[in-house]
Amino acid sequence: MKYLPCKELTAILLPAYTACAGKVKSCPCGRGLDPANGYIPRGFGGGLGKLSEIALILVTAEPGNPERDGSQRYESKIPIKLIEESGAGFFGAVHEADSEERTFHGSIKMILNECWPDLKGDLEKQLKRTWITPSVLCSADLSCGPIPQIQEQTCAEKFLRLQLQALPNRFVVALGGKAERRMRAASLPVSFPASAAGKPECLKDRARQSWIDVGKAFRSHLRALR
Repeated sequence: MKYLPCKELTAILLPAYTACAGKVKSCPCGRGLDPANGYIPRGFGGGLGKLSEIALILVTAEPGNPERDGSQRYESKIPIKLIEESGAGFFGAVHEADSEERTFHGSIKMILNECWPDLKGDLEKQLKRTWITPSVLCSADLSCGPIPQIQEQTCAEKFLRLQLQALPNRFVVALGGKAERRMRAASLPVSFPASAAGKPECLKDRARQSWIDVGKAFRSHLRALR
């Protein structure tokens, strides 16, 4: 499975497709799995090589809602295949985006190019060295809308914390105020806070500058490790 994250991260994500997303009492997300309408835990990408290859972690808020035209849907009902489908969709969207586009995936492409300038144009190599994950794996009721605090806390503890524990001492970027607030509330490490990759923040010049600053800080971090 080409776009499946490394086995350690896949193992952490799998429960989101079984017990957590199955509307059990331990999960406050009431939607559950609805692959035919595009609703599954998603919004992550990368980690395409070995866990040890990952040096950069980008944490976003939560995935946006699927398009209303039904174009975003998932064919499988098997958890591991849904993870691969989600990863493939993420890869394809970033690959097709222009880094100058004021869109979420265009913003992610710009950030990757700023952090990995020597790998510009080789998304697969960039995503072997980068893990991108939302702080909450499921969409809000309305795109960019609020998410109940208990759901934020549950997702942080059951998924985000475990991902960061599997990747200690990496350079962790919180993309946007929602992601940073959730991470600070859970006492999770943030190496560098930056602007959100999605709209409306990605339309602002300050966002572009913050991502340039992320690249500079990350490259300095890598040099210090040598």
